[in-house]
Formats: sequence, C-alpha cells, structure tokens
Amino acid sequence: MEKRILILSLVILGFIMPIGNANASLSSIGKGTISGGGDYELVYDNLLGVVWLNYTKTNVNWVGAMNWADALVVTFGGDILSDWRLPHALPINGSTYNYSQSDDGSSDRGYNISAPGSDYEGSTANELAHLYYNGLGNEADINGNGPEFTGKMEIHGF
Repeated sequence: MEKRILILSLVILGFIMPIGNANASLSSIGKGTISGGGDYELVYDNLLGVVWLNYTKTNVNWVGAMNWADALVVTFGGDILSDWRLPHALPINGSTYNYSQSDDGSSDRGYNISAPGSDYEGSTANELAHLYYNGLGNEADINGNGPEFTGKMEIHGF
C-alpha cells in the first residue's frame, strides 16, 4: 500500500459518527488497531485527500500531542501506518496569519473559517475547520454565537 499522509485530530474526531443526512466527502474505510491497543475507525476525506482516525486523545498539551501523533502506529489490513500528523492550520489567506477576531471567516482567529458563505469558503488551509463545515456539513453562524454542531453527515462504508 502506498504511504499516505494521515491526519489525526485530537479534538473534533468525536464528531465522526454515522448520524444525520449524507455528506459524500467522508467514507469509512474500516478499523485499524492503534499502538497501545484498541480498534478505531479510519475515515477517508475525499475533499482533503486524507484519512482521519476516529480517536480522541485527552489531557495532553501541544508538545505531548505532537509526540503522540509522531509515535502513533496503526495496523490496517495487514499494513503498518506510521506517518501520522496533527491537522494543519495554515493562514486562511494563503500567506500571513491574521489574528484579528472575526465571525465571518475572514481571519485565522474566530468563527466560520472555511464555512459556506464565508470570505474563504471551502478553504483547506485550516483542515479542522474544513472538516467541520465541509466534511461534516455544519452550518456557519454569522450572528457571532459561535459554531454549533448540526450533525448533518453520515459516513458511507461498511
């Protein structure tokens, strides 16, 4: 199997469950066994071209999360997958971070980054924001109340 860049989310992966209406961007590809034990679902995101691990790692700081993801090994279909990383959060405008607070997705700090109708609709610069709005199908909140999980997705597969 060709090695692929795989993404691990420590925060939002708890949302990847079969509920609600279909969103064709996510497909279950099966369960993998992680180092340390336990079987967890692997979900292919065809919009980003990555695989998400449906696992939530709690009580860890950024350095601990980076080290954990770097050391993570998943056995899947007889293959050993060890090229894991945390999701990217690159500048939404493609060049420099904008730390001003915004609710319209126009900056790297705030709400609705990558959301439909936002300034950078569909942007893949922030992979978690893209997953949240474009993969999971959540709706933007232009009233500044913050994101709300609408559960409008279903994983296709087994």
